[in-house]
Amino acid sequence: MFQFPNTTSGILEKLTSASGTLIPNLTLKQQAKPNTTYLMTLTKPFSIALPFFLAIASASYVAAQSNQPPAGPPRGDPSFKALIKSKDADKSGTLTFNEVSSGRGALRPALFEAIDANGDGSINQAEAAQADLIDKHQGPAKKIAFEGKDWVSTYALNAEVVEFKGKTALHIVGREQCYVYLPIDDFQDGVIEVDIAGSIFSGIAFRGREDGKRAEKLYFRPQNANTERHQNTVQYAVIGREDGHWRYLRTNHPGKYETGVDIAKDEWFRAKFVIEGQSLKVFVNDSSEPTLIVDPLLDGRTKGSIGVWGWDSYFANFKYTPAK
Repeated sequence: MFQFPNTTSGILEKLTSASGTLIPNLTLKQQAKPNTTYLMTLTKPFSIALPFFLAIASASYVAAQSNQPPAGPPRGDPSFKALIKSKDADKSGTLTFNEVSSGRGALRPALFEAIDANGDGSINQAEAAQADLIDKHQGPAKKIAFEGKDWVSTYALNAEVVEFKGKTALHIVGREQCYVYLPIDDFQDGVIEVDIAGSIFSGIAFRGREDGKRAEKLYFRPQNANTERHQNTVQYAVIGREDGHWRYLRTNHPGKYETGVDIAKDEWFRAKFVIEGQSLKVFVNDSSEPTLIVDPLLDGRTKGSIGVWGWDSYFANFKYTPAK
């Protein structure tokens, strides 16, 4: 029986989980008492060879770790400002590939491209949040007074009332679950109308619950309009369901849950959403024909909260009319 101090425990765990074939019948036991030590029991006479084996294995493990590629930026950065402070060499307020391609937390080109959702060659606050480069910013619910209603924000990185291109707007910056909503839980069928402007993902969510951990959403990707990705400009998805994620839907049901529409980045447009039972019709500007029809809706809920959703988005003149 050999007893090792806690400082050796990490190496021993690696050995017993990954190298069991090197020393058959090697087991690791943890004592159920304070200041736990680790006990290694050998059922064959390896007592002489064991110290040498541990020394070699420990050195190999340290060497292997030093040759690993750098990990992505830590999830624990307190805010985008902290990430900017450590990486933003040119003080632009965004992160370029050169700024994040070396040193601690280096990103490879493919990863940088994936995070750069709007394709402008830099990573902004919303893109960093979506990629988990900064904290999720989940905290106590925050109330925002806008257009005579008290809106609730739990996951937004920022939510405030601002002036934007001639309108008083609710500006939200967030991530996948950035759902800023009205605290009602019984909206079932009806019509939602809102003016929207944004450079990237911007839209509404409905039949929401758990502060936005689950909701159905319809959003716009202005960055795709009138490009080779035009048919990916309008998109339906379900927050909180893997089989409702946009990538899953695009892969398994190409063209069914998304389409194109003529809108522009950071320019206002009017959207109307008609929700009836398990169907959704989306109208843009003054169109009399729906831009997209989703039938059936995928989450199976019949009622919940309503609100807006976006990464870096502006909303104004929000109106909802429940069905009678």
